[in-house]
Amino acid sequence: MQGKHNFCYGNSSAWGSDELRDTSTIFNAYGNGFHLNRSLFDETLVKTAESHYGRFITIIRDSVTKSLLEKNSYGEKYWKISISSNELPIHGNILIDASSRRCFIRKCLPDLKCSYFDKLLAFACLFEIDTSQPPDSDHNTLVESCAFGWWYTSLLPNKQRIVVFYTDDDQCISEHAYPPMGKRIMCMPTNSESLSQFALNLHMSVYIQIQSKPASYENRWIAIGESAASFDPLSSQGMLATLYSAKLGAEAIFFQYIKAKKTNNKEVTVQPLEIFQQYIENTFRKYKSEKSFFYNKEQR
Repeated sequence: MQGKHNFCYGNSSAWGSDELRDTSTIFNAYGNGFHLNRSLFDETLVKTAESHYGRFITIIRDSVTKSLLEKNSYGEKYWKISISSNELPIHGNILIDASSRRCFIRKCLPDLKCSYFDKLLAFACLFEIDTSQPPDSDHNTLVESCAFGWWYTSLLPNKQRIVVFYTDDDQCISEHAYPPMGKRIMCMPTNSESLSQFALNLHMSVYIQIQSKPASYENRWIAIGESAASFDPLSSQGMLATLYSAKLGAEAIFFQYIKAKKTNNKEVTVQPLEIFQQYIENTFRKYKSEKSFFYNKEQR
């Protein structure tokens, strides 16, 4: 993976004080982490699924134009999905929403509610190394908090360095109303001072949300990953939580619809989709508690 993704050897953080504390991955039983080329990583996951399960799945890269929940002649519900590249719609017994924070399922079921707990505003900047300077070799993730929010920086696989600042949307911060932003960015390591590309997006909002109902046995759908519940980027749990909820979601589908049909066990009182929903709710409840704990440490 090295060369396509960057190794990450630890975290450096200044949270609640100006003191920078280092946590090295050498003390982690799982070893070093990675700063991912995200588009490449996502494409690798797709190709891996195709290569291993191509007999069972077909991956179509196109946009959905219409989706309907209908009933067949036996009164059984099924999904009919229309996509722009196919004249004929695709039929399926179960709809899995893996559309991340976009929550595609809400477009199919307008009555479905989603609870928002936070809304962050992200400012993103890209730096490129001055070729006259020594190469940027800092592979740690740096996180620093301040009175208005927090920011992080890491070295990207393409040798650029990204800086992202997060603040609450209700702070009403703009490019002109928040002069410390520029000062924070110029506090980058000296070998990253040369700025060749600068992208400042004042409208990139990050919603922290949870579906009121991340799965429905009656309407034959399930939301996984950040479609079911999303987290503050500070938690660094988005990808892990997404992959794990996908695993649990697949198991819930299997035991709810496939194995249940074979065994026809009517003695089961708690449905697999209900267990999955409880997991999502418990995980989000724990996340909110831990988020409050760490955010309350910053009192400046």
